[in-house]
Amino acid sequence: MSKLLILDVFGLLCAKLNPDTPALLPIIQETKHYRVVARPHLKEFLAAVFSRYTVAIFSSSSYYNVSSVLNTVMTRGQLNSCLFIWTRDRTHLDPEGEHEHSTVKRLSDVLDNPVLNSKRAYSWSNTLMCDDTLSKMAANPEGNVLTCQEFTGDAGDAYLLTLLGEIEGKFAAMR
Repeated sequence: MSKLLILDVFGLLCAKLNPDTPALLPIIQETKHYRVVARPHLKEFLAAVFSRYTVAIFSSSSYYNVSSVLNTVMTRGQLNSCLFIWTRDRTHLDPEGEHEHSTVKRLSDVLDNPVLNSKRAYSWSNTLMCDDTLSKMAANPEGNVLTCQEFTGDAGDAYLLTLLGEIEGKFAAMR
């Protein structure tokens, strides 16, 4: 049975930096309000997860911001292979959120979706969500979420080299 890996974008795969913060990595997107840099070892990480899992993207950012970054960091084949790319419009307001824009991501929205999961291929026993913000995943069972180290733009960051092992361990524990 296929395993579904759902990845966040900002804070996990990339970092949004203040425009005044010096970027120590190549800038992949720049706006008036922030600059985006890709996490070191991202290409190798993406190649590995796409070869092992069904991959999806679930970000609490806008479609515009997410799509432009994904078009830069992913190959066309990877983008086309994503089961879905969901953005802020698929999140829910966090009833316990600290800010008016605080949201949560519910795995039940994926598992109960009659289009994405019409064959019931994905369940609580083979679906994992990775995000750097625990509160965004709080509405889900602990066994189906992996809180990752936040990427803040450090050029020496090597977390993606170990994340694959953490993902494999989480999936193994679901059996």
